[in-house]
Amino acid sequence: MITIMVIHVFGQDLSVSIAPTLSQYSDKQDVEVILNYKNQGSKKVLIYKWYFPNQQLFHPLFEMTRDGKRVAYVGPVVKRRTPIAEDMVSLESGKSISTRVQLSSVYNMTETGNYAIRFNVRTKTAADLSPEALENLSTDFTPFVFHSPHKPFPIALINRLSHGAPGHRNTVNPQNVAWTSAFRYAQRSIFIQSPMFNASGAVDGVISACQRGVQVVLWLDLGYDGKKEGFGTFQGGTNDHVAKKLYKKLKEGGDGAENNLQVFWYTAKDQTHPFHFAQKKRNCHVKFMSIDDQVGIMGTGNMDTQTWCHSAETNTMIDSPLIVKEWIEALYKNQSTGQYGRIGQDGKWRDANGNLDPRAGK
Repeated sequence: MITIMVIHVFGQDLSVSIAPTLSQYSDKQDVEVILNYKNQGSKKVLIYKWYFPNQQLFHPLFEMTRDGKRVAYVGPVVKRRTPIAEDMVSLESGKSISTRVQLSSVYNMTETGNYAIRFNVRTKTAADLSPEALENLSTDFTPFVFHSPHKPFPIALINRLSHGAPGHRNTVNPQNVAWTSAFRYAQRSIFIQSPMFNASGAVDGVISACQRGVQVVLWLDLGYDGKKEGFGTFQGGTNDHVAKKLYKKLKEGGDGAENNLQVFWYTAKDQTHPFHFAQKKRNCHVKFMSIDDQVGIMGTGNMDTQTWCHSAETNTMIDSPLIVKEWIEALYKNQSTGQYGRIGQDGKWRDANGNLDPRAGK
């Protein structure tokens, strides 16, 4: 049996009460609660829409414990933009509003015990907020990740020694073997963020994976080190060139394999469009790979020819769905890449107004 205890939350002018639909639940019943918001102040209160869920949660809005121990949130996490006026729900003075939320589908409530629930809500007492004021309220940028308690999991170093001689044949090393195996044995999904992406092993790996039906997501920097990676340098081309090459190659099969590839240009947390590297405004140097949301690789290694064939690198590979999930959540939360950076299958990025060249962004 599950017994629910709720903790009421009071903001400056807003009170939020949480009422379970039942006092106790069996292990076969969905746990639902009713949230009731009441504006006890003299002015209108604005509530962020994502703090007013309807049935299903898309963010860990509740703090939950079972017999004093934290209960993990296992539901989806939706990347939110910097709030604007249309992202607010208005609640007049003295008025109330309610919603019903399912908890057992997104929190691990499989064990019997006494559960305590706290709901934290952010509001603003104002009738007319500017986008700048709303942006200042945002606290989503949290680059420090505190992992959930977890059991030990497999971890390995996958490094490579330096090789300064010309040519691209020095590929037999722990780092490259791990990456090649990741591309070859992925069954569902591959996620990669890298400043550069032009190594032949990486390009071939993406093509092969997409042709097998694996969903591949690439987060890359637009124009990164273009003079060093472009034509005539024997490095494999710029990210822009490689993205177009990937889509062109995948379309040749005529089987829709190109639909298994999504390419994004890095977009900073405080932006709604990517900047070209030449602008020297926002660049990212994250090097990360996940395979099937279970195996993660993070370290110094880019997905470029220099890293695959020449430079000394140090990387860590882990096997932990929990930690990989938290890493990916942190990337989505602290960037706007997933929301605004996706390019089309023609290899071109377009903003909401149809502009093709993000270098025009100010």
